[in-house]
Amino acid sequence: MKKNKINILALFLVFASGLLTTSCNEDDATGDSVIEVNDGSASVSAVSPYLNVNSVSTFNEGGYDKTIEFAVNLVAAQPVDTYVTVSLVSGTATEDEDFEFDHQVYIPAWSTSGVGTVTIIGDSEDEGTETFALKVGSEFDANIKLATTNLSFNITDYGDLTLEFAWDRNIPGYAFGLCDVGYDVDVYVLDENGDDITGYAAATSACPEEFTVSLGDVEDGVYTIYMNVYDDATLASVGIPTFNIPMTINYSRYNSPFAGTFVQDAADAVDSDFGNTPNYVQEFIYVATLTVENGIFTFSKNGQFVASGRAAAPRVNITKPVKNIQRGNFFN
Repeated sequence: MKKNKINILALFLVFASGLLTTSCNEDDATGDSVIEVNDGSASVSAVSPYLNVNSVSTFNEGGYDKTIEFAVNLVAAQPVDTYVTVSLVSGTATEDEDFEFDHQVYIPAWSTSGVGTVTIIGDSEDEGTETFALKVGSEFDANIKLATTNLSFNITDYGDLTLEFAWDRNIPGYAFGLCDVGYDVDVYVLDENGDDITGYAAATSACPEEFTVSLGDVEDGVYTIYMNVYDDATLASVGIPTFNIPMTINYSRYNSPFAGTFVQDAADAVDSDFGNTPNYVQEFIYVATLTVENGIFTFSKNGQFVASGRAAAPRVNITKPVKNIQRGNFFN
């Protein structure tokens, strides 16, 4: 009997050992992560101004580089890094000569967006309009579901804007005009802070006055063009019938078809007896509004369309420095 008890005990120990081994090897998922990768639903949005998604965006090269940003946005963050392919699909522009772009947009784990860039490369060459189109996303991208999204670009290469401010006209009853007698009008282009961007380039004794606007020197914004009758050459005191003296603006842009002429609104223009106005040499008179936006120049007058629309700034009076220029009197 004693021997049988020992055998039963041995069998029990072997059986218990098997149970322990089985228990240790069985995976009941206790402590495992329950985080799952979602379907990666996403969309593309513009970060930089003037960038259009799934429609054409126009950017002017203008001789210097421009970097444009867009974002790929996840509906829900992924627990893994996500890479979104960006590929060139068409165009007449040449990569690495006319433009560059990020070939992947990186979205870090636990983030909901990543930013990609496109750079328009500026150079000193005068070129016609070029195009290119990018596709954001690929069917081979993992962890993301993005509807077909295109970024299409027109690259223009327009240069400086030249403005000519003219007021000359024949004086009724005389064989000469306003420029002949030294009728002097100065022109100022003021930014939204009231600062003159011309540097008095159009406030000389020239007739007409000229000013060149370079995109490298001005920021996007609304600029107001004012005129100042610096010297009426005693026109107001000679007793001739009063006549109107509107300002004419001739404009053209280098390497661009953007060119034309328009005239100051009659309600804003001065007439020949303006020299009798007290302190007329200090009065600034509204001519037009110039808007600079994404490399594009547009004109308006008192909120009305000229070359493209933008509301005009209100008229203001600003005192300007007096020039030390002597002029003769042609009427006496």
